[in-house]
Amino acid sequence: MIAAGIQPDSPEAKIFMASNETNEEAIERCAEELKASGQKVVPSGGPQSKPPIEQKMATFTDKDIKAELLEESIKQTEHLRSISNNVKFFFYVSVFSALLYFLIVYFS
Repeated sequence: MIAAGIQPDSPEAKIFMASNETNEEAIERCAEELKASGQKVVPSGGPQSKPPIEQKMATFTDKDIKAELLEESIKQTEHLRSISNNVKFFFYVSVFSALLYFLIVYFS
């Protein structure tokens, strides 16, 4: 409404609000349509009304899952450390070979 340039207390705002449904009205309408089609409707305030972050956090309370995640994290860290060591090795080899090349060219 404000994006359309309509002031909240103006007569145009009353017309706009009468012609457009609010979020709550849209939710109620969709719930009624679902009920009419025979689908199950979860009432608001149920366990699925939590934000997605809280739902994810609730699943990681089991000690076995935490241990599994920790083990996977350790494996990934070791893998990254191995890659880092390989990169360092080839960097030092390339620097050493470049120095050796320059020494050979300089003294020949």
